[in-house]
Amino acid sequence: MSEESPSLHPYDVLAHPKRRKILGHLAEGKSTYSKLMRKTGIEDSGSLSYHLGVLSRYIYHEEDLYSLSIDGKVLWGAVQEFEKRSYGLVGNMTASSVVHPDGILKIAYSMKFSMLTPTGDTLERKPDDKYDPKIGNAHIQSKADKPGMGIQGVSTEWDKDGFWIAFKQEIQGYEEKDGWMVGKSHPEMASPGDEGDEKAFSMVPGLHFQIRGSTLYPEGAIVEREYPERETLEKKELEVYELSATESGHRWRVKKGSVLCLGESRLENDAGTTREITEIETHVLVKGEDPERIPGIREDMRTLPILVSGKTKFRLSESVNKLGINGSA
Repeated sequence: MSEESPSLHPYDVLAHPKRRKILGHLAEGKSTYSKLMRKTGIEDSGSLSYHLGVLSRYIYHEEDLYSLSIDGKVLWGAVQEFEKRSYGLVGNMTASSVVHPDGILKIAYSMKFSMLTPTGDTLERKPDDKYDPKIGNAHIQSKADKPGMGIQGVSTEWDKDGFWIAFKQEIQGYEEKDGWMVGKSHPEMASPGDEGDEKAFSMVPGLHFQIRGSTLYPEGAIVEREYPERETLEKKELEVYELSATESGHRWRVKKGSVLCLGESRLENDAGTTREITEIETHVLVKGEDPERIPGIREDMRTLPILVSGKTKFRLSESVNKLGINGSA
């Protein structure tokens, strides 16, 4: 692989099941690119190329064959130990948001929860015929009915791979400040979750949550990002493996205690509209943790992604305001 390919902290490599599968297959011997795709189940060529780039320090690429380097063979031993301790509950969330000129944020969520086996595969279960979606929906909606949360349209479903939740939210996500509409902080918009679930939280060795979201800003809006400084994060007791920002994107790899947070965000412009794309992975090992520390770990899982990803602000350009659209200028 190219020397310029990203090569990250070993913890970053271990945290992703697809990267562990690549290492596991190469531990059996040399492999071609097409065979890697087939054996690992990574069907997208771009995704496989990205993961191979992340693993550049740990693999050799000669002609059309890939194999483990000396560091890769050492890491494979760590992978096997990691998988014994890190399987557990997995959450995947997709969120699609639209921002209105007055700062109202309308979001549609789709979430799936499943169990990951020690080998990184999804544990299949037999759907529960006794599960009543109406009761499940009402139960979750009752927990979501908190002042200012604006959650509605909750629906749930069990299938063989896990539990699905879908809902919508309408909330004041941006507030006016010095002529800009500035994104509110996560704690102001999110519910902290139920207390007293420390026992359930620590029943599995690992918790993993993946988020992919897109936010569409008003047409013609000027959008800017504010990113945190490394020094600021380190003062908050974060281990910063990588923190980089460009004009269009931001990338972070940080750890706080038991919580590892990996993520990227970028702004995409097309025909006068701006969309923000965010991808985040949060991993935590909780096996053997003191139950009294669980609330703090849960809080880190909730707030760490927002702390490292920074804030977004926008304002309407003069040409848009001349059209009579209300908003901050």
